[in-house]
Amino acid sequence: MFEDSQTAVLIQSGQETMRVPMKDADALDGIITYFINYVRPEVKDFREAIETFKQDLPTVLNALRDLIDSQIETNAAFKIARAKFWGICKESINPEVTLLDVREMMIQHILTEDIFISIFNESQFHRENNIARELKTIIDTFFTGSTKKNTLGTIERYYGVIRRTAANIYNHHEKQKFLKVLYENFYKAYNPKAADRLGIVYTPNEIVRFMIESVII
Repeated sequence: MFEDSQTAVLIQSGQETMRVPMKDADALDGIITYFINYVRPEVKDFREAIETFKQDLPTVLNALRDLIDSQIETNAAFKIARAKFWGICKESINPEVTLLDVREMMIQHILTEDIFISIFNESQFHRENNIARELKTIIDTFFTGSTKKNTLGTIERYYGVIRRTAANIYNHHEKQKFLKVLYENFYKAYNPKAADRLGIVYTPNEIVRFMIESVII
């Protein structure tokens, strides 16, 4: 917003949207209100996508759970891969991990895979991380092609917004902050109680950075 003591001019999204005389108190109050309440188009789009995601996610979750449960009776490759992964989880993570936990881990991986790739360009992540690699092995036995496209179709806008936003973030610290916002919204919509039980926490970036720097020093 610009003024020369005579006129106030409001520029939004590269265009003039309002021009009022400084002596008109009501008009001046109006232009200031527009200035304060302005939301950039990309921010508005992101917020709308999150709300759509929250509304559509329960249907997607039910479809994924039904799909995974149906593999138990018909998909031998799935059963072998799941049994192997379950053993790894009990040995490496927690002996009390259940098959229901494994199912939820598969679902979380399905829903967050594109988020990590979009933000960090980590296309090799699933080959380098043991847990992610084994999860992907199970998922690839049933969740491909049209099945994947049809199941996730309703929340594609959410991923599209993430990809567009991530493409304009070049600072690694800012990427971490963006990922934290995504995960907070994701688990609010997904299952906050499960997030707590499975050890998913949101540690402030400043504390994480302090811990890392302390170890390095």
